[in-house]
Amino acid sequence: MAATRRKRVAMTKRLKKEVFDECVARNFALREFLLWHSTLKQIPGYQPIIPLDPSSLLASVPDAAFDTKFENSGRNPKYDPELLLQEIQYIDPAARRTIRSLAGAVGVPAVTIWRMKKSKNLKVHTMALKPKFE
Repeated sequence: MAATRRKRVAMTKRLKKEVFDECVARNFALREFLLWHSTLKQIPGYQPIIPLDPSSLLASVPDAAFDTKFENSGRNPKYDPELLLQEIQYIDPAARRTIRSLAGAVGVPAVTIWRMKKSKNLKVHTMALKPKFE
């Protein structure tokens, strides 16, 4: 039993040595084969990979890349609120009574009109005789 184990260990060592020699000959990344650092140091001419300093990486990136990163994110608005307000002014008051009818008259989704109202771009007009107090 012990002789079989010795043969298996010797075969494993020999196989590892062959893989190691093949890696060195082909200049493969030895880290892929999970070799110990002490084993890697035994290779003649081995240079350890020095991790880069993050500050040196950031120094090479221009400041403009950081300034525009968050300004250009998100989807562009589909409808310009100022143009929509100009269009709304020329619509018949009867077509402006509900959000749905106003959206149909302008030709935009009702959600767009609702969002304009929510963001205070579109103010609700009340009658002068019966003002609405908020």
